[in-house]
Amino acid sequence: MKRFRKLLLLPLLIAGLLFQTQAFAADYSCTVTIPVEVQVMEDSVPSDVDFTITLTPNESGNPMPAASSITITDSEIGEFGPITYTKPGDYIYTVTQVKGSQKYFTYDTTSYTVTVRVVNDGEGGLTSETWAIEEDAGVKTDAILFTNAYDPPVAPTPTPTQKPTTRSTLTTIKHTTPKVSSPKTGDETNLIVLGCLTGISLLGLIGLTVVFYWSRKRN
Repeated sequence: MKRFRKLLLLPLLIAGLLFQTQAFAADYSCTVTIPVEVQVMEDSVPSDVDFTITLTPNESGNPMPAASSITITDSEIGEFGPITYTKPGDYIYTVTQVKGSQKYFTYDTTSYTVTVRVVNDGEGGLTSETWAIEEDAGVKTDAILFTNAYDPPVAPTPTPTQKPTTRSTLTTIKHTTPKVSSPKTGDETNLIVLGCLTGISLLGLIGLTVVFYWSRKRN
């Protein structure tokens, strides 16, 4: 009878161990989100412009979020995730921006290598550390940032229209003022008058002399 009870307890013991293992495995995971930010430089940027960011696994077995690409509108922050990990290890991804077709936009072509390092937390679970390396910088960064530029052509400044100036045509009349010359000493006209007066005086004197002479002679 005792032997039968031991044989009966053996399946129960195995079932209990399996249940504990399954329960432990269900908690042996961690989740990660990868934030991404887009900024647009310059003023007067049009609104409601979408930018597409993609997450590509460097190995086919890497856990992935529900969507491998996200759309960020204007200057905002988006995120990939949550991504669930059930095993320790280094999981590497590449994050890039898809070049858009919006006019006058220059799209940031930076590529980020993102590493998610999953390790045991020492309490029967997993924990993670995430960092990114910018393609050109080669150093770790906590921010995945794409900086786009908006550079529309500068509209020419309109030249103010000048109103035509109406000018009345005026006839200029020149008034010539005769010059009055001062009498000159020895002027020919004055000499003639003076000569006439002198002659008349002489004739008068001669006449008086003749009259006086004939008067005395008669007496």
